[in-house]
Amino acid sequence: MKNTITQQEANNRAEKYTQDAAASLTPPPRLEPLSRFDDTECDDPSDNGPLGRVYASRRYWLRDVPRERNAEVAEALVRWWTSHDFVVLSDKRPRENWISVENKNDGFSMSIQESVNGDLSLGATSPCVWPNGTPAPKPG
Repeated sequence: MKNTITQQEANNRAEKYTQDAAASLTPPPRLEPLSRFDDTECDDPSDNGPLGRVYASRRYWLRDVPRERNAEVAEALVRWWTSHDFVVLSDKRPRENWISVENKNDGFSMSIQESVNGDLSLGATSPCVWPNGTPAPKPG
């Protein structure tokens, strides 16, 4: 079992990625909190990892973005992501503005999604991390 960044570092990085990506847009949108998870249990067995880890996640509505600019905003985010070591995992354009990416260096994922009402949301999620950065001691 390997050491990871701490839960606090995961929270800080998820927040920074979201803030920096939004700030790269012209004009920058107003961010309205949609969801925030600071220490959600990593219970997804798909990574075959040990129990006891957590992840951090942030999602914001991008306010003050005219709906007719949604495609332009999505494209601008793809440019920002690819220049910051993210790779596109899924891109449902032009059918819908829904794109997910992952950072090839630290495993953080980000996405932009368009709601049925045409509102955009932007989020970031950390990989599973140990709360203190080191594997929990085995009971016993």
